[in-house]
This record gives sequence, structure tokens and C-alpha cells, in this order.
Amino acid sequence: MDFTTGEWVGIGIGIFFGVAIYIYIILKIIYRQRISGIGMYLFYTFCVWMWIFSFIEPPQRKRKKLKMAGIKDGQIVLDAGCGIGRYTIPIARTVRKKGRVYALDNQPFHVAIIKTRARIAGLGNIHTILANVTNTGLKDKSIDTVFMSDAFHEYGDKHGALREANRILKPDGTLFIDEHEMRERKLLDIVATVGLFSLEEKEGKIYRFKKSGRGIEKTDSL
Repeated sequence: MDFTTGEWVGIGIGIFFGVAIYIYIILKIIYRQRISGIGMYLFYTFCVWMWIFSFIEPPQRKRKKLKMAGIKDGQIVLDAGCGIGRYTIPIARTVRKKGRVYALDNQPFHVAIIKTRARIAGLGNIHTILANVTNTGLKDKSIDTVFMSDAFHEYGDKHGALREANRILKPDGTLFIDEHEMRERKLLDIVATVGLFSLEEKEGKIYRFKKSGRGIEKTDSL
């Protein structure tokens, strides 16, 4: 049977929504909590797929970033603003069974996907947190690395996010920011204004910070 271009487009859209709704049902069964209304879910699905196609990275590039962040076997890592787990899964495999990854996001849809991916991959060292990055609920000085990949520009309270990162990081902990949406000068100015971290290494728009120990934040905001 021959179809016109318009009919093929209609069939493609129908398949997309059919698969999306099927996945929605599966996620609700596995996650067993509200992950958003169906309309918002479909919108998120569309955005996520556009996001995936925009950020396809070869495995060696991901490994290079994890190495620059200093992530290794046995560490406890917070993937802050984890999205659908672009780095959560590689981090979990890097820290292995002795380590732990906290995957934090404020979107229930993303958290549901992470939970599902972790179960499929058999990774029991991934723990999801549905919360804002300014209030993680984690213990003081309990994290080796706070990992932020293409998320910092989305934080409404960037100063608060940095304060929280400082609180939960161990004294020798690392703040890793991979940020391509924000101008470098603005990002570094925000970090400098808070006064809690010092730049240790930079490569392009990838930054590794260490705790500075100053701990005094200026009150002005950017």
C-alpha cells in the first residue's frame, strides 16, 4: 500500500504518541508515584528526545570528563540536575559497588526515568532524590564530588546551589561544573561572589573547583 508524505507524517506522529503513552504507563507501574499529568509528560518526552539528539557524546568524551572530575572507585557523588541520567549511569559504573551516586532532579519525570534505567542496568548504587538543588537533604561533608553537567544555568538560586554544594562536600571534595549555556565570565563571577570555591582546573567550558575555606558570602545577587 502506498502512502503520501502527509500520511507518513501522520503515521510517525501516531507511533510517537503511542510509544510515549506506553512508556508513561510502564514508568507509573515501576515508579508507583505521580510523574506528572499526561499532557505535561508528552511535552517532557518531546523535549527530552530533542535534548538527547542535541547532546549525543561518545563514551570516551564522557570518561574524560569523569576523569577530570576526579571520580573513581568507591566515591560518593551527587549528580545535581541529573536529567534522564546522561552521566548518572557512567558515574555509577565508575564508582562501582563500593561507591554511591545520588541522582538529584526537581522533575518527577526525570527521577522516574533514572529509577527505571538503574533497574534495567542492574545498578543498585544509584539513589534518586526528587528535590531542589538548594536543599538536597544530604548530610554535611558526606559527598566526594558534586557533579553539575549543563545544569547550572537552569538553577533559579545559583548562590544557594553553591552554598549547598559547599555544605555537603567533604573538606577535600570537588565541585565539577560542565556548563556550555552560560558565559564563562558570568559563571566565574557567581562562584567568586559566593566565595566558597577556588578554581583548580579549567578546560574549555569545563571547570573543577575545590573548597576555598573562606565561607563568607556576599549578599548581592547576579
